[in-house]
Amino acid sequence: EWLRESLIAMESLQELDLGNNDMSMSLNALTRLTGLKRLNLSSNFLDGETATALGSMPNLEHLCLADTGTRHGFVLPLHVVPAIKKCPNLVHLDISRMGMHAEHGGALDQLLLKLTRLQYLNIGGNRLAAAGLHEIADTLSDTRQLTTLDLSDNELGAWGTARLA
Repeated sequence: EWLRESLIAMESLQELDLGNNDMSMSLNALTRLTGLKRLNLSSNFLDGETATALGSMPNLEHLCLADTGTRHGFVLPLHVVPAIKKCPNLVHLDISRMGMHAEHGGALDQLLLKLTRLQYLNIGGNRLAAAGLHEIADTLSDTRQLTTLDLSDNELGAWGTARLA
């Protein structure tokens, strides 16, 4: 409760790092931080309300959600991806180790189409496999401003390697 109240009072905050805190509370207070440019929520247990709050931060440029999950088997990518689409200024996105599978490839493809300023993308440590990569491969090849792409530990196999070559 004290953290939520403190965040509400920090309307001019531009950078917030809450990574590795094992938090399991809702952070819907983030919706009031419209000037936020950098946010790290990695290694926490987030809920759908917090994921949705990300969509109310249009000035966000750097977002790290690596290794986020939930305590109740909730599939976070289903809520995170639509919210991130509402952050058109993102240049750095880390959504590694979020438990994404091949079936999330289509949602990732739609996300990449919206994030036209993205320069850094880390989707490593998921289980996208070749099928998931197939969904995003064409969009990735059209993303000319992307300078860093991490696909490590995604079970891409021979087809995935051939597709990237």
